[in-house]
Amino acid sequence: MPGDEQQTSDEQLAAEAQDGSLEAFGSLVDRYHARVYHFLCHKTANPEDAQDVTQQVFIRAWQKIHQFRVEAKFATWLFTITRRAAINYYRARKALGTALRRPDVNSESSQPTQPLLPPKLKHEMTLQAGVA
Repeated sequence: MPGDEQQTSDEQLAAEAQDGSLEAFGSLVDRYHARVYHFLCHKTANPEDAQDVTQQVFIRAWQKIHQFRVEAKFATWLFTITRRAAINYYRARKALGTALRRPDVNSESSQPTQPLLPPKLKHEMTLQAGVA
């Protein structure tokens, strides 16, 4: 019932989720989705990336719900996962070089910049193009 959901603590819902209740976990997602998303919007500065990472956070939380200690605060546990997901986002972004941009040296007009590919990725793409 919707009224009962408001009276059920996060920790109680987490305990039910540990027993396999998707409904209880769904209630936790409903309670925390906006907070996680807004936190990640601030960290990623990109709404689409924030939405993707938010989904990853809740998938990870479901996969690891058995590790949650019911005597702890659920919000603290969830935001630990969220902070780690933000760190992983930065690492992946840095590894792919998406943060690096350079102007197109062949153009004299003010064209949009093109991403600078990491050498390893550029090499793999060259190899794949040669095979195709």
